[in-house]
Amino acid sequence: WGLLCSPPRLVPIFPRPMAASWVPDEGVLIEICEMLQKSQTATTELHQSIYHRLEELAAYPQFGMVLVYILVHEERATVTVRAAAGLLLKRSLTPHKLATLD
Repeated sequence: WGLLCSPPRLVPIFPRPMAASWVPDEGVLIEICEMLQKSQTATTELHQSIYHRLEELAAYPQFGMVLVYILVHEERATVTVRAAAGLLLKRSLTPHKLATLD
């Protein structure tokens, strides 16, 4: 019974994602991450302010790419920020936008 066994080798189920070839502007990335974080515990007034700012940013074509970046590549983002980015991305995909992807 005195046999020494090496511990099992841990293999990740999902390999580490490749480095992103597109990286958003750091200022925009930080602004969106902070808004998503604050939206979790915000007052009604702050919630409305965040909502209106996100609506403004959603008008830019790269807004969806920033959300994908946060969801997939941004290691500094908390789980709640990543989840909020994913939900916001999901809501932004309207039938019209999906039809243009074909």
